[in-house]
Amino acid sequence: MLRPIARASDDLIMKLLRTIVRGLLFVALNLAIAAAFAVPRDPAASQEAAPRAQSAADDTVRVVLHGNIHPLVRGPAGAASSQTATDLGAVEDSLPTGRMLLLLQRSPQQESALTDFIQAAHTPGNASFHHWLTSAEFGRLYGPADSDVAAVTAWLESHGLTINQVHAGRVAIEFSGTAGQVNEAFQTQIHRYLVNGETHLANAIDPSIPAALAPVIAGLAPLNDFQPQPRLKVLGQAQFNSKTHKATPEWTYPEGTGIVLVMAPGDFATQYDINSVYKSGITGAGQSIAIVSESNVDLSLVQAY
Repeated sequence: MLRPIARASDDLIMKLLRTIVRGLLFVALNLAIAAAFAVPRDPAASQEAAPRAQSAADDTVRVVLHGNIHPLVRGPAGAASSQTATDLGAVEDSLPTGRMLLLLQRSPQQESALTDFIQAAHTPGNASFHHWLTSAEFGRLYGPADSDVAAVTAWLESHGLTINQVHAGRVAIEFSGTAGQVNEAFQTQIHRYLVNGETHLANAIDPSIPAALAPVIAGLAPLNDFQPQPRLKVLGQAQFNSKTHKATPEWTYPEGTGIVLVMAPGDFATQYDINSVYKSGITGAGQSIAIVSESNVDLSLVQAY
């Protein structure tokens, strides 16, 4: 009579063990799934950066932000003044500056951590693949500390400048004010210049900032109203066959005492040796090309080319 009881006890123990094992496997599986979908963080950047502005901003101890004078104002390297711009003198202090940006910079450790994260986020199979960050997360992990941002904004406001916003990613502080306030804060001078018959505003002196804030500040923009200009030139007319969509190569135009050769599609194919690619049947059909432009794009011209 004892043997059936022992056998029943063994069966009960085995059932309990199987239940425990299944429970442990279930917990382990859930932990594995949670780990797989969690956004991994770089250990070096898992917390907000340590403050880098170690002392109060002292306007008597400054660092110059070199390279912030526009070439048309500065002139050729080594020249005392520009040969193309005529200085019309300083602007009035009350002149509104409009929207300006004080660009913030990361520490070398943050820069390295960000490079690693970008590489991981674009590497298939990596645990961080396509785990994107919000602007706020990006700012907390790779931007200046809260105390550093507060120190910079307090310094700007001490010179009467208005803080419009601190970008969520902590890459820049947007502010505005007058030319006089900018001149005072950054110890520069905003002048009017006559360049190629047009009047422009630009700084005549490289700006400077308190040395205590230098580890946090990368630069200042914009200090002038020069806008990028297209380098395209209308050269004239070319012979174009609308049926074959081919332009006549060797289109030339005079420049000075010489002749400049301008590339047409046929020239491009010859110089880069891709005629053999065309002959093999690869024409680029079905591919999409994005064109970024300040104005509308005439698609007929693009398709013709």
